[in-house]
Amino acid sequence: MTWIGDNVFIGMNATILMGAHIGDNSIVGAGAVVGGKYPDNSVIAGNPASVICTIEEFSAKRKSKELDKAALYANIWKMKYGEYPSISQMGNAFSWLYLPHTQETIEQYPNFFKLSGVDNQQLKKDFLATKPEFENFESFLEYCENSG
Repeated sequence: MTWIGDNVFIGMNATILMGAHIGDNSIVGAGAVVGGKYPDNSVIAGNPASVICTIEEFSAKRKSKELDKAALYANIWKMKYGEYPSISQMGNAFSWLYLPHTQETIEQYPNFFKLSGVDNQQLKKDFLATKPEFENFESFLEYCENSG
């Protein structure tokens, strides 16, 4: 019997073979050919598919890459314009890194929470349930100064 757990993302053109068992909270990469049993909280990819990392490892990699992108963006802006960008100029892509995760932030920057193709209520709920990577925007800019 084929079984797909709760909260599983299946990438485009992935093939789930008969009898496959995919654990809860997992990601199946695009084009993967999945047969066999895979544990909860796994990232699965390839042909034949295998576990490439845990969800926790994937999340840590993504966070690190997003931080690198944000710092690169801010440093390129500074090279081009002679000063670091403002919060608004940084845009919504990186706001989770340095803005306080409060209702006031959501009200102050409403456009940051109106994304196409996203459940915006869930986005706000998730934003409020987490903490920023930096104490404030100035701390983020200090990080950029030291990383550039």
